[in-house]
Amino acid sequence: MSIYTNEQKIEAVLQRELTNEEKVVVSDVIEAVGKAINSYTGRRWLDLDKETADEEVRHFDGNGKRELFINDFISISRIRFKDSLGTVTSTLPAKSYICYPANSSWRNSVFLRDRSFPRVRSGVEIKGLFYTGVVPVDIQLASSTLVGHFFASSRNVGDFKKESIEGYSYEILTGDEKTSQDKATLNKIDYWRKVNL
Repeated sequence: MSIYTNEQKIEAVLQRELTNEEKVVVSDVIEAVGKAINSYTGRRWLDLDKETADEEVRHFDGNGKRELFINDFISISRIRFKDSLGTVTSTLPAKSYICYPANSSWRNSVFLRDRSFPRVRSGVEIKGLFYTGVVPVDIQLASSTLVGHFFASSRNVGDFKKESIEGYSYEILTGDEKTSQDKATLNKIDYWRKVNL
């Protein structure tokens, strides 16, 4: 579901409690921000305070080589090869492949010890936990900040920048400044951005 923050963290960012109206939509906003972070980084983490999840089955195109780069994963429980008609031709024993990078809690490639991947579209079926791992603190902070920006900007209405009424004044960010704030927050998690070669 991509839940990387909670109400307590968001209230800490906003430095106030959420209103009743905000509480109605907070779970949707948290999930939307989590999906935006996934899209920005090209990665997906376990939900906040979760250490495991259900396994998924995913299909990949075989490349005819011994190594296949796939989505980030924590573990793999089964690899099967299929022919062009989708019929399973073989199931690999766990000893016949190695997952890389070797010294990481998450991995993104499978290397076959004794054969090559078939050169078949959707010819590799892999069952596993396709996550980058437990959500890191910097992703939690970015998620909390982006949700906070959402609620802070939704309370500010109008195109003006500064208003003063009988000695009381406040400043509202314009649309460009809000976008710059969000971009600055996303720049802080560039370390997690997946590079596509």
